[in-house]
Amino acid sequence: MKKYKITECKKLVKKILEDYSDTRDCDQKLIARLWLSECVFFKIDYHKSLEHLFNNKLTSPTSIIRVRRLLQNDHEELRGKKYKLRSTKLESDVRDDLKNYNG
Repeated sequence: MKKYKITECKKLVKKILEDYSDTRDCDQKLIARLWLSECVFFKIDYHKSLEHLFNNKLTSPTSIIRVRRLLQNDHEELRGKKYKLRSTKLESDVRDDLKNYNG
């Protein structure tokens, strides 16, 4: 079983976000690039990436997305074009939900 280290994942996610701006707004592209990097680094067949994911040899999508969110929250230059739109919409949705709460 692959031992998960958040610091290694964070470095790799940051590098990918810096080098590939299209990954800033698309988690699927970010995950695919990260898994490809891991396959190359660990010398595993990327054609069997799902098998490797099931066997815990690749970083989970949840962890990758969590790290991306942390990085984008702290580093404005790593944010994509949709970041402000997402955060504004989410803020508005939460505000409306709380306003309509009858608890």
